[in-house]
Amino acid sequence: MPPRDLATIRLVTERYRELQGLKLVLAAAVFLALLTAEWGGFVPGVLSRSIVGLLACLVWGFGDAYLNSYYSRRFGVVEQPVGLMSALFGLALVIALIVSWGSGSPHPVLAVFAGAHLWIAVRDFPSRTHHLLGCLAAAAVLTTESFPHLVDLHPTLSLTLYPASIVPIGLLDHRMLKILRLHKSEPEFPRPGAD
Repeated sequence: MPPRDLATIRLVTERYRELQGLKLVLAAAVFLALLTAEWGGFVPGVLSRSIVGLLACLVWGFGDAYLNSYYSRRFGVVEQPVGLMSALFGLALVIALIVSWGSGSPHPVLAVFAGAHLWIAVRDFPSRTHHLLGCLAAAAVLTTESFPHLVDLHPTLSLTLYPASIVPIGLLDHRMLKILRLHKSEPEFPRPGAD
């Protein structure tokens, strides 16, 4: 087996869960819909916001279940243990959510996501450098939120920068999985005239 094929198989099997980019697209779409509803004033009142938030969680949950089914049907199932970095990211995210909830600021969560994108871009260089877009978007949001006198953006509009950057990242990850998986599953037939 050529070295490139071994590297491809290794990338797909080690990063299979991460390469399921349509899940990122779904999460970004739900978050953008929530921000749009909030920014547009479509959901006045605490009770209405709670109902919209619950509906968003339901859409996200059912969408994620559908995408799990799609990925297992289309690409198969790859058993992956939770790695150390994934566990550290999960712990950092929980801590950042608690701090964000207490402070009312999205900065800790955005910083954790920026760090995760940077880690992915560096770890899988050069194949997943598109994750640098997530770092740049998180940095832009942090800058506009931290220094509002420099850039005059509505706070909700600045928060849309990050989830909007997740859409192309998710699509590119999904495309990579699709290309790598199709490359792996192509039958090897001799070319005509190649004797």
